[in-house]
Amino acid sequence: MAYWEAEDSVSRSWSENLLSEVFTLLRSSSSLSSFHFIHYRTDTSLYCKHLQALVSENPRLETLTVSADGPKFVVIAKAIAVCLSRNTVLKSFTLRIPTLFYDQKQQSLEILLRPFTSSSPSEANASIKDLTLYLQYPDGYCVDAISNLLCRNTTLKNLDLRFPTNLSSWTGFRALASALQSNTTLRHLQCIYVLDEYGNYTLRDDAKNITDKDSCQVEFQIQEILRTMIDNELRVNTSLESFVVGHWTLLRVGIEWRTRYRGPCLREQTGEYNVNVEMTP
Repeated sequence: MAYWEAEDSVSRSWSENLLSEVFTLLRSSSSLSSFHFIHYRTDTSLYCKHLQALVSENPRLETLTVSADGPKFVVIAKAIAVCLSRNTVLKSFTLRIPTLFYDQKQQSLEILLRPFTSSSPSEANASIKDLTLYLQYPDGYCVDAISNLLCRNTTLKNLDLRFPTNLSSWTGFRALASALQSNTTLRHLQCIYVLDEYGNYTLRDDAKNITDKDSCQVEFQIQEILRTMIDNELRVNTSLESFVVGHWTLLRVGIEWRTRYRGPCLREQTGEYNVNVEMTP
């Protein structure tokens, strides 16, 4: 795995020639299967050019992670979209956006998700099966963009969505649930809503002490949504095999959904229970 961090304070001393030499070595590497690109610079054009060349020319690169931020994020988004549309080797793509300027959000997400929603062969990427999106400040547009992804994509097998916990996130969750009815190829979907003190998104199995009213109210909301989905959206969607929402996990076993809860609330809830469903052809 290779890791590159481009920051103004770190990379100012790098000359263009030296940068080109390093990326030339990366492009020709016979063992490079994973690359993590971190970009917080104000100057983006040079790095975007090298990233595009690396992803397009290294035939063994299967996993790409991009962490990006800054006022020129739209430029980075366009470069990433070009990378994805040209690449036929990548199997997994992860995008981390710590913050995002509001006026860039709509344009950037539309550009970034285009390779996964476009019907045009010149723009679409059919080889990537695993997509992970870290979005720190989800709003209605984020929900709409992801719903559109669920409705139009026919190639992804695993979709991992990471958001911070906040009650406003659940307002649009029904839209995501509804979009699942139109998806016939996704096998595994995760919606993790926990942001730790270091800015990392993790599912907290140690959250035994979180028993405040608001947190538990969210758990009850999720429970009710999942119950409704089992009777509706998941009755229509016959391809999904697992669905994780926060501390809740749904696993399809034959014609039934096995539900598991590993959170701090609902202490009277048994660890696991089954729900029989009649599948719609």
